[in-house]
Amino acid sequence: MGGYGMMNNLMNQLLNKILGSLDNVDNGTGSMYCYDGVDRVYYQSNATGRIMYYDVAKNYIYPFATIPYGMSAAILSNRMEIVKTADGLAYLYIMKHTGQEMCRCLIFW
Repeated sequence: MGGYGMMNNLMNQLLNKILGSLDNVDNGTGSMYCYDGVDRVYYQSNATGRIMYYDVAKNYIYPFATIPYGMSAAILSNRMEIVKTADGLAYLYIMKHTGQEMCRCLIFW
């Protein structure tokens, strides 16, 4: 889902509507999200550092991961992406808002 294009813009609008309609999700400055292409939307509300995922099929929110240190100042950008390796593993990459550090978490279930 990287890069800018008409489909990515439409997907971002759809994800904003889905996440904005959930009761426990506050999409303020620092929020970011990505869709795995199957049935999960991974997101971070504001700049909390807590990653959750919304299971579209079950209509339920699950905790997923926490980045190891704080985000500092929040900015308006989507700095989260799912990357698949050549051997089929999927990683969720999260880039810190005001830094260059990246954290990754293996998606294995």
